[in-house]
Amino acid sequence: PLNKARFDGLRCLPTYHSAYIMGVKDVGPYYGQRSKAKPSLSFFTTNDRQPLITLPDLEELHGAYSGRLPIDQRIHFFPTANLLLTLAPTNEELILRRVSLIEAMKQKGIDYLFPSSVPPKRVIAGDTYTYEIEILSARRRAKAALNSGPEGMRLRRNRLTWIVPATHEPGPESVILTLTDSSGQEVFHAFKIQVERGVKSQK
Repeated sequence: PLNKARFDGLRCLPTYHSAYIMGVKDVGPYYGQRSKAKPSLSFFTTNDRQPLITLPDLEELHGAYSGRLPIDQRIHFFPTANLLLTLAPTNEELILRRVSLIEAMKQKGIDYLFPSSVPPKRVIAGDTYTYEIEILSARRRAKAALNSGPEGMRLRRNRLTWIVPATHEPGPESVILTLTDSSGQEVFHAFKIQVERGVKSQK
């Protein structure tokens, strides 16, 4: 279940990678009041909302709500390039930071384990559902195990497949995976697959 308290006061924004989202906090002003705290930016996994790292003291984001550009156009993160781009309050200066989520977690000594892939959300009855699970871990031998899923679903070498019966009724199917590594820690990776009715061919 989603830990709602973790997102109190956060404005969630997309990144340029489907596996990650970010949340900005204390940018203000709210109802004309400038926040006393310094703005911070946190990063999470998209599917499980697992927290990764938080960057504190991003001063250029103070007053971001009062500018002409909306907040989602003032902050851009490119995970594959390890690049964070923010727009200064004057709208005349770009501030670039090298931000590697993995390196930042290593420096903080975080024993991370999370999926860096996003499962397909839909499948048509009669088709085969395939999900290549990518796992990032501070340890070795990271792997996934299938806890629960629809009948006939299989997992082999972190590749999840399901031949969906053509007669399967439209609706959601729940899947729960457990990710583990050599440290013995476990992380759940849960999601839903929406089965849609196939289009009948016209003869």
